[in-house]
Amino acid sequence: MSVLKQEAIKIIEEIQEDAMSQVITYLKQMADKKQSSKSLEGFHTLQSFAGTLPPDFDYKKELEEAREEKYGRFD
Repeated sequence: MSVLKQEAIKIIEEIQEDAMSQVITYLKQMADKKQSSKSLEGFHTLQSFAGTLPPDFDYKKELEEAREEKYGRFD
């Protein structure tokens, strides 16, 4: 096994279980030679944000607050 494959396996082993479906989807897309460069460009853009949010970031709370700010409360 190549050094690169060993490194990839090590990284995959460290990924949390709930994120594995995204990893599998990405790997399948990478294996598909018909994958568009635009999709890969979008992925790399998203990947550039990885690790920039604090571990306790609650995206659901942030989304709700943004909705309330834009549209008001719907209680």
